[in-house]
Amino acid sequence: APRRVLDMGCGSAILGMAAQRIWPAAKVIAVDNDPVAVRTSAINRRLNNIAPAAMHLALSDGFGSRYVRQSTPFDVIFANILARQLIRMAPDLCRYSRRHAWLILSGILNEQVVAVRNMYQAKKIRCWQQIRIGDWTTLVMRPASFGAMPYLWRGRCQMS
Repeated sequence: APRRVLDMGCGSAILGMAAQRIWPAAKVIAVDNDPVAVRTSAINRRLNNIAPAAMHLALSDGFGSRYVRQSTPFDVIFANILARQLIRMAPDLCRYSRRHAWLILSGILNEQVVAVRNMYQAKKIRCWQQIRIGDWTTLVMRPASFGAMPYLWRGRCQMS
C-alpha cells in the first residue's frame, strides 16, 4: 500500500477521498490552486466523514507550497488537469514521485495525449496503460527505473 498519495488539482477532492478510503494508513494530500476548490474539498471531506488528519488540503500552484514539497516523495499521484498543465508540471511530477510510483494523468483530450505521453517518456516515465473514454484519455504511468512491464500490461499503451 502507498504511504503518500497526492491529488494534484483536486477540484472537489474526489480522487483524494477515494485514495483515503482505499489506503487509510496513507498520508493523502489534496492540492489545488483555486481557493474555491480547496474550500469545496474541505466541505466534501467533512460530508464524507474524513478527518483533516487523514486527508490534508493545501492551496498551492503545483508544488509551489512548502507543505506539498516537504510531503514528498509520493507513491501515487493523481493529476486530473488539462494537458498543457500536465506538460508544464512534468519535471516536478517526476521529481517528487518515488522510484516505484504510479502517476495517473487524466483530463487529457484524445488529440493531446501523444504530446503528454511523449513529455513524460522523455522524463523516463513509461506508459503502462492508456484508457480512452469518449473524448478523454487517462494515462497510467510508472518510472522506467521500476523495471520491465509485466506481460499482462504489454501493448496496452497504443500510439495514437
